Amino acid sequence: MNKPKFVYYDDDRVSHIDYDICSIAIHRTDEGIVVDIWEPHFEGGEPVASTWAHENELTNP
Repeated sequence: MNKPKFVYYDDDRVSHIDYDICSIAIHRTDEGIVVDIWEPHFEGGEPVASTWAHENELTNP
């Protein structure tokens, strides 16, 4: 397996991780975090999988 390539875009609040079998985007939103997974180099279409977590689920009370 190839090592992942990490790219962080500060202005977009998104981090990209590219593996040989998939591309992953981690988005920081006003509500929390969204993670999308695509086929390699297929960002822009519908993700194969997606999940999210609200900020209140991620912070300690």
